[in-house]
Amino acid sequence: MSGLFLLPLLAAPLLFAAHIQADRLVRPRRTAAPHTPARLGIAHWEDVSFTTGDGLTLRGWFVPPRPDSGGAAVVCAHGTAGHRGHLLAHAAALHAEGYGALLFDLRAHGESDGSVSGVGLHEHRDVLAALEYVRSRPDVDARRVALLGHSMGGAAVLRAAARTPHARAVVSIASAASLAENVASGVRAFTHLPAFPLAPLVVWVAERRTRGRMRDMRPVADAARLRDQPLLLIHGDADRVVGIENGRRLREAHGSAQLLEIAGAGHLGVIGPRHLARYHGAMLGFLRLHLRSGTTAAAAAAGTPTFEHGPPRGAPEQAEQETVHT
Repeated sequence: MSGLFLLPLLAAPLLFAAHIQADRLVRPRRTAAPHTPARLGIAHWEDVSFTTGDGLTLRGWFVPPRPDSGGAAVVCAHGTAGHRGHLLAHAAALHAEGYGALLFDLRAHGESDGSVSGVGLHEHRDVLAALEYVRSRPDVDARRVALLGHSMGGAAVLRAAARTPHARAVVSIASAASLAENVASGVRAFTHLPAFPLAPLVVWVAERRTRGRMRDMRPVADAARLRDQPLLLIHGDADRVVGIENGRRLREAHGSAQLLEIAGAGHLGVIGPRHLARYHGAMLGFLRLHLRSGTTAAAAAAGTPTFEHGPPRGAPEQAEQETVHT
C-alpha cells in the first residue's frame, strides 16, 4: 500500500518535467532576425507577407532572381527557435548564383503569426503557402522553384514536397527521421535521464499543445514518397541534437538522395558560414542541375551534378573534407 502512496509523489515531478520540455518544443523563445539581407551585400530585396491555408500571416524577405537567371527561386525555412535570418548566408550564396530566395519566419517564430509551433507537424503548411506565394510572382518561373530547410525546416520541406507536385528539388539540412524518436534522443542528451517514461510524456503533452499527432511526423516516410524527386541531404557528423544517423536513414528511405556528411559540424554550426563554405558549391551544383530551364525533374534526377567547392563571398576557406554518399 505504501508504494501506491508514493506513485503521485513520483509522477508529479515527472509530469512537470514533461511540461517544461514540451513547452520548449512548441513554444520556443521568439526572436526576430537582427539583420536584413543588406548585411550580406544584397542590394535589392522586399518585405513580404502571405497567408497559410489555416489563416496565419507569415512575414519574410524576398530576394528577386536576377533577370538573366530564368526566374528560378528557392524557398528557405529555418529551424525551431530560429528566424529567417538564420539562412541569410544561404540566401547570399543563392543570390550570387542569380536565384531568387524567400526567407520567412515560420509560425510562432520571428514576426509571423501563431503562438504554438508544430515542430514540423504543421509547418509544412507554411512551406506550401510560401511555395505558392513565390510561384505566383511575375518575376519567378513557377516551374523552377526548390525548397530548402534546416532542422524543423528541413523536416517541413520534406513533408511539404511529399504533398505537392510543384517543388522542383529539395535540400534538407539536419532533419530528424522521426520526430517522436528524436524527442527521445533529445531527452537523453539534454536531461541525462532515461528516455522512458519522460519522452512519451513529452510527446503526449506536446500533442495536446499542438492538437496533432507528433508520432505521425516521420520525415523518413516523406523521403520515401519523394523517390522520383531530386533530394540533397546535408548533415553534420558532430550533431548532438539530431544525430547523423537521421540523415543516413533519410538517404536510405529515398533511395537515390545525395547525402553530404560535414565533418565536425554540429546542429546549428552546419548552417553557419564556416561550414557552408565547405558545401555551398555542392548545393549550388545540385540546384543548377535541377532548376535549369527546359529540364524536367524526372530527367534531372537521372543526371549527376558536378560538385564544385569554394566559399561564398566573404566566407573563410576550410581545409576539412566532407563525405558525399550517393
